[in-house]
Amino acid sequence: MTTQQHTTMAQGGSGPGPGSDYAALSRRVREAGLMKRRHGYYVLKVVLTLGAAAAGWALFLLVGNSWWQLAVAAYLGVAFTQLGFVGHDAGHKQIARTRRFSYALGILHSNVGLGLSYGWWIDKHNRHHAHPNEVEKDPDMGPGALVYTLDQARVRRGIAKLWTRSQAYVFFPLLLLEGLNLHVAGVRALLQRLGQEAINVEPIHVRPNDVIDPDALLDTLIGFGYRREDLVEHRGEVARRGAIIARARLALRTGSRRRHTSTSCE
Repeated sequence: MTTQQHTTMAQGGSGPGPGSDYAALSRRVREAGLMKRRHGYYVLKVVLTLGAAAAGWALFLLVGNSWWQLAVAAYLGVAFTQLGFVGHDAGHKQIARTRRFSYALGILHSNVGLGLSYGWWIDKHNRHHAHPNEVEKDPDMGPGALVYTLDQARVRRGIAKLWTRSQAYVFFPLLLLEGLNLHVAGVRALLQRLGQEAINVEPIHVRPNDVIDPDALLDTLIGFGYRREDLVEHRGEVARRGAIIARARLALRTGSRRRHTSTSCE
């Protein structure tokens, strides 16, 4: 059974409060119906997208050893992009309300349709949305083929430094390799070995009248494997509403790793 516990944070914490501008804007957006799920649209999109991908593979088999495979490859490129869009929307629970059905859609379109690790991607993407464009917190802001800050650029030497100087010119050509990069990153995450420190995680105890930093608590829970959502409905989810953080009790097992988090409210 999923349980929810609520802990009130110190009033000095940041975040949208009940009367904040963000809360008012959020209410207006929801009242206008802009956040309602469009089930009819997505039923049609899923059927057409899967049908288009299946047709592409059928063409691949029918064409055989021919230069016309270049045209088939271009067609499949468009179909694969649409599969990725559906997997992305499923990850945001934009298609279905339940986590189980959203997960099934994500696995179907990402793992089966694209060979892309949905589990790895959704964890990375949620951390990106939790800290968009925040250096050292947003995984998409880490240095790699590209750098995003002057501090990241200053530590580069040799060929890497020369490459960084020209990254504005090679950015768009590099996008042609992003699909390959996502596949490689998913495999690397699957093969990653965790140290003992990732297994021996101390539980978090929060008691009434404790004064804690809500941002730090939220970051810790996300680091433990919680997924940030607008509304807590299942195990492993956490949500923030102004000075209140709601979370579902979780014992998360990922491969050989097991993490326990608990909140004591005495």
